[in-house]
Amino acid sequence: MARTPPNPDKSPESLRAIETLLLWEGMVTNERVRQVFDLHFTTVSRLLNKYSELNGQGVSYSNSVRGYLAGPDFKPLLTEGVVEEYLALITGDGADGIVHSTHLRLGELDRAVFAKLHRAAREGVGVKATHASMVHPEPTTKRFYPHALVEAGRRWHARVYLLPAGADNAQGEFRDLAISRLRSVVVQQEKRPPEADPSNDSAWQTKVDVRVVPHPKLSAAQKQVIRGEYFKGTAAQRIRVRAALLHYTLHDLRCATNPAKQFPPEYQLCVDEPEALMPWLMPDDDRQQSN
Repeated sequence: MARTPPNPDKSPESLRAIETLLLWEGMVTNERVRQVFDLHFTTVSRLLNKYSELNGQGVSYSNSVRGYLAGPDFKPLLTEGVVEEYLALITGDGADGIVHSTHLRLGELDRAVFAKLHRAAREGVGVKATHASMVHPEPTTKRFYPHALVEAGRRWHARVYLLPAGADNAQGEFRDLAISRLRSVVVQQEKRPPEADPSNDSAWQTKVDVRVVPHPKLSAAQKQVIRGEYFKGTAAQRIRVRAALLHYTLHDLRCATNPAKQFPPEYQLCVDEPEALMPWLMPDDDRQQSN
């Protein structure tokens, strides 16, 4: 059974699906769209014609496949053109049995908790919840003011201003809390104090430039493989990331910051001049305690 169909006249979802299929499968047919959405043949035909009129550059109709083909000049108009959009589209009933993903989520993100944190961040109010960590596995009550929700690898974190336990007026600090470790979440009414304003979160406001290179312990031939795989043949890749998210980004990339202790094959990438990043990596132990 295909997924619930969108309203073709009111939602661009079906048109985005057509574009996504063109981008990642190189073609789109009436039958393929009906594999994804439970729509009538004539409705899909109208949608295909509509998309070809909307974004016909690089798209041509093929009688042999009875569908549209994406040429080398085809560019996305309605989507970002990233593979995650394609994977989301073909999951479940949209699958064709060819493309598979090993990306798994262990544990489930609680929608109600996420919504409460989102509301608190949006309205600038506090939250009271119990939280456990690997360092402090016994649940304790925490009060904090969230200002951002971050997907980091396979986990979601809340960037918060955390108040010290048992002190109403003591100075707090900005930390990360794993959302999946929060329980009994209650949105409070008190407004975020000036010191908890996101503008005071220096690690969040600071952007750091990272130059990623092949690991120095790889051979010259292996380094060339890495450059072709990750850097489009160039010597390195530069990324810009919030300092507060640097640890997660490098961990997700399996990017070494200490090549003398972090070796291939576990680490095939390395930060160039990691010393410059150490001020933002040093608080990692503290961050893990609050996670």
